[in-house]
Amino acid sequence: MPLDDVLHAITQLRDVAGILAVRDMVTTVRCDRRTRDGTMQRVTIEISFRTPSFASRYEIQAKAGRTTATGKANSLDEALWSVDWRSLDSG
Repeated sequence: MPLDDVLHAITQLRDVAGILAVRDMVTTVRCDRRTRDGTMQRVTIEISFRTPSFASRYEIQAKAGRTTATGKANSLDEALWSVDWRSLDSG
């Protein structure tokens, strides 16, 4: 669903359901990634977008097996770059 549609739906929730404020939205992405040794790895990535009242608006949590890597920043690009992706290689 496009982000504009999501934001419109949230606005309607405020009117219809009495929602006061949206704390955060989470998107889950499942993908395959190539590790340092060249093998393919299944990774689940959760992207949290928080309201402006939070210090870091974006939080990334990537999981491969039992291994997790995280990143936080005020922009999505910075948050993605802040994740230590190589730490997932042992997962």
